[in-house]
Amino acid sequence: MARLGSWEIDLVKETSYWSEITQNIHEVDASYSADIETGISFYPEGKHRDLITQKVDECILYGTPWDVELLMITAKGNLKWVRAIGEGEFVNGTCRRLYGSIQDINDRKVAELTLLKTLEEKNTILESIDDAFFAVDRQWIVTYWNSQAEKQLGPHKDKMLGQNLWEVFADSVNSYSYHKYAEAIETNQVVRFEDYYEPMVRWYEISAFPSDSGLSVYFKDITHRKLTEIRLNELNANLQKQTKELAMSNAELEQFAYVASHDLQEPLRMITGFLTQLERKYKDVLDEKGKRYIDFAVDGAKRMRHIILDLLEFSRVGRTDDKLEKVDLSELVSEIEILLMNQIEEKSAVIHKTNLPVIGSYKTQLRQVLLNLIGNALKYIKAGIPPVIEITAKEFPDHWKMAVADNGIGIDAEYFEKIFIIFQRLHHKDEFPGTGMGLAITKKIVESLGGKIWVESVEGKGSTFYFTVEKTKE
Repeated sequence: MARLGSWEIDLVKETSYWSEITQNIHEVDASYSADIETGISFYPEGKHRDLITQKVDECILYGTPWDVELLMITAKGNLKWVRAIGEGEFVNGTCRRLYGSIQDINDRKVAELTLLKTLEEKNTILESIDDAFFAVDRQWIVTYWNSQAEKQLGPHKDKMLGQNLWEVFADSVNSYSYHKYAEAIETNQVVRFEDYYEPMVRWYEISAFPSDSGLSVYFKDITHRKLTEIRLNELNANLQKQTKELAMSNAELEQFAYVASHDLQEPLRMITGFLTQLERKYKDVLDEKGKRYIDFAVDGAKRMRHIILDLLEFSRVGRTDDKLEKVDLSELVSEIEILLMNQIEEKSAVIHKTNLPVIGSYKTQLRQVLLNLIGNALKYIKAGIPPVIEITAKEFPDHWKMAVADNGIGIDAEYFEKIFIIFQRLHHKDEFPGTGMGLAITKKIVESLGGKIWVESVEGKGSTFYFTVEKTKE
């Protein structure tokens, strides 16, 4: 069963003997006769033949026995691994006979080499991966420790192999990793988790795979990702806090603006009413200067009322019961033309609207935006030149870009941002009336709808106001 054959060679009589198993191993017939040279010739040239030649010579000269594993080529040309054992018999210091055994170990050797190759491949893989890796048996003795484990955990492989993991890492006993590894062993289930290793100041993502022989552990350094994640969580928490505080502050401001505007309108109405009564009752007594003073006061009260109404409207932007709907922009502009009919006719204005689409949005808020922009185009005109207003739309994958262009007085580039700030005016109220809040309200509406607004203009040559409207998902 062991496939073990015997042989001997008489160096004096020059005779030889091969047992039947020895003949079978060499795949020769029963009549085959071999000497030292023919026996050696079964081993392929190179290291195997050189080795057996060396062993035979050393035995003959010095009496050194041999026991080696070699690759041979049989008489039928088959490669086969054998274990060759031999020694010499000496008389008066001279070797007279060589004898020994030969064993067929091909199956065992092939399996051994295959296993060795597999282990080498596994070792190559485990040493080339970016993850750190180590393995322990069920007594926590370290059986493998790759180069990444050296880099990420500190100890060198030579100091880890054969050592108890928890003796080397005594500071980690009862740590989160310690209990997770034990859980994997006890339940025979894979565990995956994250843990912070304080001595190295690092975060690791860890996977532990149990088996009958022990535990295989893969881990990677996720410190950068984890610190970013922690920072983002902190920022999100702060942002949520600030958002909540801002929402409360906005609610308080809206309430204040609402109450203040209503409370202020009543005394303004009273002032306007009494001034009107004063003018009517004492008009015969008042001189022209007194009447002019009353006109100033009444005008001031009216302008104050407009400011209050605009402030109230500004505070309400973003709070709407409007429903998302299909809005025909061409029809919407026509409605605005009706509202502004008197100004259009008075100034002989012309409004062109080109291929305006039907879009999904909030009609009331879009109306307010277009009303303010068209109203400004009718207000800021050049003397003696009828206003011409062009309203267009351009489609993009995720939004519409609207444009309201005029041939008015234009705006200097240094004021492109300033005009959208609340209460900012570029002209005196006597030249162009208004509260300075129209574009601020318009900007706030556009941004509350997820868009943006800007202007392109050349002073003296007109302006074009652009704003975007996001496309809604149907």
